[in-house]
Amino acid sequence: MFIVPSLNPDGVDIVKNWYDRTLGTPYEGTDPPTLYHKYTGHDNNRDWYAFSQIETQLTVDKIHNEWHPQIVHDIHQQGTYGSRLFLPPYMQPVEPNVPKQIIEGYTELGQAMAAEMRADGFKGITNNSTYDAWTPARAYSHYHGGVRILSETASAKIATPVTLKFSELRSREGYDPQKESANFGPVWTGGEWRLRDITNYMTTAAFSLLKHAARNRERWLARFYEIGKEAVRPRKKGELFGFVAHHNSWLPTVLSRAGVEIEQVEQFTLNGTKYRRGSMVIRMNQPYANFAKALLEAQHYPNLLDSSGHPIPPYDVTAHTLSLLMGVEAVPVFSPFKYRKLRPKDYVPPSGYILATINNAKLFIYKSHVPSMDEGWTRWMLEQQMIEPAVINYALDDGRIRAGNLRERANTIIIPDQSPSAILGGHKPGSMPEEYTGGLGAEGVKNLRAFVEQGGTLVCLNRAS
Repeated sequence: MFIVPSLNPDGVDIVKNWYDRTLGTPYEGTDPPTLYHKYTGHDNNRDWYAFSQIETQLTVDKIHNEWHPQIVHDIHQQGTYGSRLFLPPYMQPVEPNVPKQIIEGYTELGQAMAAEMRADGFKGITNNSTYDAWTPARAYSHYHGGVRILSETASAKIATPVTLKFSELRSREGYDPQKESANFGPVWTGGEWRLRDITNYMTTAAFSLLKHAARNRERWLARFYEIGKEAVRPRKKGELFGFVAHHNSWLPTVLSRAGVEIEQVEQFTLNGTKYRRGSMVIRMNQPYANFAKALLEAQHYPNLLDSSGHPIPPYDVTAHTLSLLMGVEAVPVFSPFKYRKLRPKDYVPPSGYILATINNAKLFIYKSHVPSMDEGWTRWMLEQQMIEPAVINYALDDGRIRAGNLRERANTIIIPDQSPSAILGGHKPGSMPEEYTGGLGAEGVKNLRAFVEQGGTLVCLNRAS
């Protein structure tokens, strides 16, 4: 057994320090006025297919790819007003490249955990609801021989108890917390919900999982073997043989980290298309081909309807095509073809690029006190594209913009994607300490206009414009 107490310890510190600072004030239990991950906020929980962040890279490199776990227990917290605990199976849709043994495994294990906890008196448990198994962005293990058991326990105000009325409980997709049903129950009737309750649910679920794994170890190992055996078998005529793609510097970085074997080859022609030396062939008869297939083929999110014929909205992600995201066409090939592999020492090296060269740019990124993940991603992208971090100023917040004299400080100001109401109004007075409220306001807008009129460059991304 391998335990990672926190995948984002820096974020734990950010939340804890803010909680300590506001303890005993009207703002106790509020969210920090900054991202709880340096760059990506909650998107750090959607990085299991791009591996952009160092936490994801370390977990994949040092845990998943070293230990190849058959079961991964992913312990999370969810909102306050729904179920007390979610456990698998996941609701539809399930991504079509997830092996049937994985679906069987998380269904069996999740139901066994829920049944044991219900028998022990735990209430408000749901499964087959709320969360799907559609995207690899949340489920690396599903494509590497192991099930992902997601548990989501209801939250309090960080460590501050909350008291909920039964009438305040709200439905989520697939269940109503005020009614017992096949996938929800027993009903929790409200009352005080404390940090102690959260940890009781979490630890009980974890030990239930470990007991099931220990009692059924042969079955879990047999599933792991069956998945691997199916993955490496020779492909039959008409089956997908693999993908071919022109040389690209991004794709191998991602797929290779996930254990996918990529062959660089000599120049060849296939179906009338010339592929230059260094182009890539990704065969399907290899252990983690399903991961590559899930990311390279075009996704078609199913048209799911409820009992009334209304569309069921997706949980979050509807598509994750790396070839589109990274600007490279991956062509499926349905029959074997001849090609000559390059030796690894002859591989064509990746060709990076620089987004911009900036000297004394005085580039500022607006940072709202209402945290914006796009602000973090913008900082991350600028740093990744070799812009010297020293020229990027992170501290242009609402107060500084309202203070004016922007042209004396900056040549360029970027306002990342965020809703106009969050940018202009920020946190409402009384909802946070005064220095974090107010947004840009009319004075900030006036100062930005003056900045542009004085020759400054203002870049507004998406909704910010």
